Amino acid sequence: MTRASKYHLKSEDVRKIINATKNNRDKLIIELLAYTGCRRLELVLLRFMDIDFNREIIMMPTVKKEKQRIEDEHEKTKTERIQIAYNHAREIPIINPDLLRDLKSHFETMKDAKPNDRLIWSRQSKSITEPMINYIVRDASIKAGVISSNPDRKYVHPHLFRHSFVRFALKKGLNFKNIQNIVGHESVATTMDMYGHPSIEDVREDMKKMGDYGV
Repeated sequence: MTRASKYHLKSEDVRKIINATKNNRDKLIIELLAYTGCRRLELVLLRFMDIDFNREIIMMPTVKKEKQRIEDEHEKTKTERIQIAYNHAREIPIINPDLLRDLKSHFETMKDAKPNDRLIWSRQSKSITEPMINYIVRDASIKAGVISSNPDRKYVHPHLFRHSFVRFALKKGLNFKNIQNIVGHESVATTMDMYGHPSIEDVREDMKKMGDYGV
């Protein structure tokens, strides 16, 4: 299990952050992060045509950043290049009623948008960016009074919703294969390696059931 995947938000803190957003667009952004477990870049690339209200599913574009070390022939130094690997979209059921309602409301507000347009727009351009998502999450979490459970991070960050989604899914009994398909891991082994061990919060709650041994 990676260090970051040990940390997650409580369900009540997720609701607090959603309720602290300053507009409907920001609310929808955090709902998508919280209720689909998607990555930031996947949210950025999501299009209107990727939402199927008849089947109540989201066709989430599966993307992953891959870091490669390449040799600069002129500088004779190694630099880092980010490549994006595109895979087939994965189907995510829209289960949360608030997310479904707010997606429908967003479509009504953006009724002039074309099917191939990005789902979430910024005020300056046609597509929101990953840094903007970071800011929206941080701003809402500060207003909600929710701090990051990860001691290495001062503020709540978007990927924490992904960790929280998986933890909640496991707690509710979803199997690793279904979780892998929902969040877009390359293999079920990746999901199990990252989340196959209980978090310290889960251990603490289970140990509370032990009480004081009856002493």
